[in-house]
Amino acid sequence: REKEAISYFVAAARNPLYETPGKPLQNAGICSMRMKDYPTAETFLIRAFEVEPASVVAIYNLALLYLRMNDFERATFYSERLNKMIEPSAESLWLAIRIAHKKGDRQEKDRWATQLRRKFLSSREWSAYQRGAFDD
Repeated sequence: REKEAISYFVAAARNPLYETPGKPLQNAGICSMRMKDYPTAETFLIRAFEVEPASVVAIYNLALLYLRMNDFERATFYSERLNKMIEPSAESLWLAIRIAHKKGDRQEKDRWATQLRRKFLSSREWSAYQRGAFDD
């Protein structure tokens, strides 16, 4: 019930007593992305990022959104930012691999895949990489 939830997230973000306004904005962006309303998702996620520039959730979802929108330059920007901010996870490395794959950047794809294999050999992301399931 993403559409219904968005109004609640917007109300929470506008409430001056709400201590973490970035979180409901992130959630509204994620709901919009699930509904394939990418322009609205972008608006919410950018606002969440502006409110909380260190938000891993906002950054990850911006990278994912731009991948889905085929804006590989922006997807790469947010993915690289994410993987520099945190110790890369299997999920964040897989996202970087998928972006590089869509861009056709074999060298970048191999660089991220090496990290994924080395750190997360038994992960579902490594398994997906081995199957070539870049669009799943």
